Parts: sequence; C-alpha cells; structure tokens
Amino acid sequence: MKPGNSPKIHILREDVARRIAAGEVIDRPAAVVRELLDNAIDSGAKEISVYLEEGGNKGIRVTDNGTGMSEEDIGLSILPHATSKIETLEDLERTTSLGFRGEALSSIAAAARLEITSRRKSDSQARMLTVEGGKILTQTAYAGNPGTSVYVSNLFFNMPARKKFLKRPQTEASICKSIFSEKTAAFPEIGFRLFGDGQLKLFLPPDTLAHRIEAIYSDTAFTTGDNLAAAPANLETIQADGEGFSITVVAAPPYVTNRDRKYIHIYANSRRINEYSLVQAVIYACTGYIPGGLFPQAFVFIKVDPQFIDFNIHPAKREARFRNLPEIHSLIAFAIKNHLAQNHTVRPLEIYSRVPEKADIMEPQMFGTPDPGPLNDIAYNAEKTGAQRVIYYGQIWKVFLLASRGETFYLVDQHAAHERIIFDEISLREPRYAELLLPIAFEIEPDSTAFLDKNLLLFENQGFSINKKEDGKYEITCVPEELADAGSSSICDIFKGLSKTATDLALEIKSRIACRKAVKEGDLLDPVSALNLVQSALGLKEPFCPHGRPVILAFTREELYKRFQRIL
Repeated sequence: MKPGNSPKIHILREDVARRIAAGEVIDRPAAVVRELLDNAIDSGAKEISVYLEEGGNKGIRVTDNGTGMSEEDIGLSILPHATSKIETLEDLERTTSLGFRGEALSSIAAAARLEITSRRKSDSQARMLTVEGGKILTQTAYAGNPGTSVYVSNLFFNMPARKKFLKRPQTEASICKSIFSEKTAAFPEIGFRLFGDGQLKLFLPPDTLAHRIEAIYSDTAFTTGDNLAAAPANLETIQADGEGFSITVVAAPPYVTNRDRKYIHIYANSRRINEYSLVQAVIYACTGYIPGGLFPQAFVFIKVDPQFIDFNIHPAKREARFRNLPEIHSLIAFAIKNHLAQNHTVRPLEIYSRVPEKADIMEPQMFGTPDPGPLNDIAYNAEKTGAQRVIYYGQIWKVFLLASRGETFYLVDQHAAHERIIFDEISLREPRYAELLLPIAFEIEPDSTAFLDKNLLLFENQGFSINKKEDGKYEITCVPEELADAGSSSICDIFKGLSKTATDLALEIKSRIACRKAVKEGDLLDPVSALNLVQSALGLKEPFCPHGRPVILAFTREELYKRFQRIL
C-alpha cells in the first residue's frame, strides 16, 4: 500500500464502543434511576425502594423483592444486548416489558462502579457481582434476601467530560424524584419508597390508580392550580375501550386548571411518552368547559396491543409510534367529552361562575348599579373574620381587572399582579426542575460568555441546567418547572441582555421567569381565576411587579366623588 493511502476507517475498541453507548443511555443519575426502576418492575416485584446519596452523584441503590437472578444470569446481565425479554424480531413486536434492549446494566457498568446482589427464592444464598468500568472485579456468594439490589457509585469516573456536567445534589435529586414519580404513577399495585440521604422522601403503598396519582402530585396539582385557590379536587376516572386498545383517564374536574400543559401526562403501556397529538386530544375534549389560555389536569393511560406500537425509537423510550394513532386520538377526545357532558351538568363555561366556598352571588339591584354583563358579580368573603369582601366586576381590554372592597375601587393589572405573585412564590421555595426531552442549544454574544460561565451555578440554583459545549455554545437540559411548557425562544430570551452589573442577578433571573409564566395582556380570564387573582393581589406586601410597575391602582369613594364633582 502506498504511503498516505492507509485506511482512515477502523473498528472501535470494545471498551470505547461501550463507553459511547453508555453515554447515549446514561446521561445523569436520573437515567440510572429510570433504567433500574424498569428492571425492578419487570422482575415482578411488589415492593421497590430507591436510595439516593447526594442526589445520586455519590450513589444510587434500587432494591426489589422480585424473582431475582441465578448465578449465571447475574454474570450475563452486564453484557451488551443481554436481555431476558426478547430473542427474535417477532418477540420485539410482542414485548410488554419496560426494558427489552439489554442496554441498561451494560451501560451503567461501563460508566460507573456497579454492585449487583440477587437471589431467587429457590436459592439458598444470594450472589454478589462487582463491576467497574465494564470489567468484572468479583463474583461471590452473599447472604441476601430474595430479589435484587443494585448499587451504582462513582458515576462517570471514567468519563470526565460527562462527570463535569453533573449538577449539585439538590438539582440531581429533584430530577431523580421527577423520574421516580413518572414511573411509579403507572404501577399503583406496587409499593414504592424513595429515600434521600437516609431520609424517607416519598412513601407510596399499593393503592388505586387515582389515589396513587393524587399521592404523588397533590403537593403541586389537583387544587385549582393557577386559579390560586386552595380547595382540593376529587379526581375523576374515565375508561373506554377501542379495537386493540383501551384508555383510562384520571383527571381533575374541569374547573381545576393550569396555565400550561405540565399536568397532561400520556402513558402508553405504562411508559410516559411525549405525544403532542394526544395531549391536544385532551385539550380539545375540554373545549368549552375550560377558557382559552388554561389547560386541564389529566393523566391518560393507554393499553395497546404491542403489535400496534413501537418504542424502539428513543434511548429513554420517551417516544413511540402508533399504527392506530387516529383511533386512539378520537377515543380519548370522545371519552372525555362524553364524561364531561354526563357528569358536569352545567352548560359550558357556566362552571366558571362557581365561586369558592366563602363567596356569594350579588343579585342585580332593580335600581342603582346596572348589571355589568351576562355573568353575575362574584363577592368573595375574605377568610379573615370581619374582613370586608372583595367584589369582582369584570375585565376590560383583557388587561385590567375591576373590583372593589368596602369604600375603595381597584384597577388591577392582571400581568403585573400575576408576575409579582409568581415571583414571590418562587423566591420562597427551592427550585423545581423540569427535564427537557431534547436539549435547547443557544448562543450568546461573545462578550457575555465569561459572564455566563461565571454564573452557571447561580442559574442552576434558579432551576436551569446548562452545559457549555466545546465550541463555546451552550445547551439547556433542565428548566424551572414554571417554564416547562415555554417555547425554546422564550427560554433562550431569559439569557439575553442580562445586566452584568446587577446587584442581585438571582432576583433578575426570577423576575424573568415570573414574567414568562404569568398571564399576559390579551389573556381572557374566567371570573373565578380573576377574582382569586385580585384577592391575592390585594394581599401583596409589595404591590409592584419585579420590574417596579404598580400592580394596583386604588380609588376611594371620596376621591371618585370629587372627580365627578359630587357631594359625598
């Protein structure tokens, strides 16, 4: 062969190939939790526990009381494409298990130190296998209970480029909890426990599907959500059957809404998936019962014949292809619409004339103040004994809310008020992280890169997970929960034009998050949402939006009489 003509293409070494494959499946501790939970559930376990050490950065342990593995199977389990789920292409089309590729343990073993202890009920003792970087270190007999325990530590010890992108423990723990919640919601018949640094964070005993979902999400969902009321709602269950599939919908009543789609979850054969068209089916079904700009809270579980669905698309199985997607879409929409018609007898939109328990309806007077419109005025009695009630009159120009309390009339800027309320809320609690299905890549002005690099940890403390790429570009993998439904351009705008001389950059970031989450000028609010927004605005300690604009303009009765040159 002539010099310079040597082949440029070569076969990767096995250890290099494994490490690349591991990076596709395992990108952070939450991915380890996801894969190990899949294996534990597939084992037939009735009790599963997850233990996180420093958010998973230090260690992750998942234990179950499932079928366990034999000595031979333990050794095979860490090899690439080693699986008990399928053997042929036909099996791939029929599989109902969560895991089937044989990639999970192999990928984890290639990127961490892995310790597997497993025992079948028929065995007298357990076996322990220790692996590091894909190499078996030990395999010994061990005293253990039936089932399997997998301990993962020193994640990415041999992948420094990946390890440096791990976030602080609180961030990774929050993302792990999100994955844990998604997985456990679909298996109410199994008991789950989540521990963080030795403390029990979430205990989920076996229960009904509706109770399981309520137990997981009741701290953030299933009240009137962004309507700012606190009355809990009873979840409603809807079931329907199609040809080759069935659906179960667990949903809050239609007056319980959100400003985004974050509580519309779609599951297919017990896997949480991202399928926009089915989310739209839920939204469409609620048209007329929910005002524009608001979204329902619904968890949709689809059981479909495996031959009609393909999960072998995304490494995390977050996407699926349905052969019968139009039929599923139609049944979801029909079932929800039918349920609403049968169980919510009020006409569409009249449901939003309901008021909180401590409220009454102001009857129009025969003489005096004319009826302001087709909807009755809603009077809210403040919970504080003896407090004067707030009367809400309506919305003008889709910008301002009109209300009165006692001898004072109020004009409330709906965006500024909601912005301030959200700002105060996120300022008083730890950030909640939402992991993006696809990272958002963005660039900033060259003279701003040093500023952003210096403050990456500060952004992380506000709910963002940002990685700097080798070419100087940046990649967002997590955003604050408030921005989970925001578009990529809206998210990227947060990083533009940040003041390099801000005395408190954290407050500036929070104000931008609140601004993008809040209702906007032009949003039509239903009376209950508007009333509660006014009530919350009147209780603000600082009645100014984070940018300094006033939230409320107040006019006393005396001032108005003087303006109209009337005698009080």
